[in-house]
Amino acid sequence: MPKFIEREKDFVNKREFIEVAQDAKIALDYSLHTDPYNHPTVVVVPGISGSSKSPFSVGMANKAVHHEFNVVRVNLRGANNTEYSSRTLCHSGLSEDIHAVLEDINNKGLEGKIYIAASSFGGNMVLKAVGEMGQEAQGKIGGVGLVSPVVDSKNSWQNIQRFHFYERSVLRELKNAVKRQARAYPEDWNTSDLKKIRTIEEWNATYQV
Repeated sequence: MPKFIEREKDFVNKREFIEVAQDAKIALDYSLHTDPYNHPTVVVVPGISGSSKSPFSVGMANKAVHHEFNVVRVNLRGANNTEYSSRTLCHSGLSEDIHAVLEDINNKGLEGKIYIAASSFGGNMVLKAVGEMGQEAQGKIGGVGLVSPVVDSKNSWQNIQRFHFYERSVLRELKNAVKRQARAYPEDWNTSDLKKIRTIEEWNATYQV
């Protein structure tokens, strides 16, 4: 896995938690110029099993830092050891999480253009959020770059099932996420059916991701 290049002389790296809903916070890993207000900002949103440490997030962050952007790497709900910060896991309808990230950036007074890079499941959330912004997006978002976004969730899940190795990998990550949430909030999560789940379709029927 690639390592994020921290340029201490040029950037300030810090993690912040923002509230996205009642009983739900997400972690944002900021890498800001020492003079951040005159630079554009890239928001990096990973796929469903990703985090700020995933290869996509780290790779995009390194490229953005190299080209003098501020960077905000998003950890989705429960990702990257943040399960105690949210009673719920992320799903593709949670565009409010993206809105909250953009609001946090705006509240910091970062006046440069905001660009968004997202992958897979994260791309679905970004598309939904930007669509909800309508004409307002033109004044706030400089551009959006997506890698394999989940545009049609049902067909995407069905296509994943055609590739059994990949499906098993995704299921393993999803099951591990539920186990982590159950340890944090045992009263909210039932893990008794996890061993019975063998397909994405069964997962959806049980946990509605």
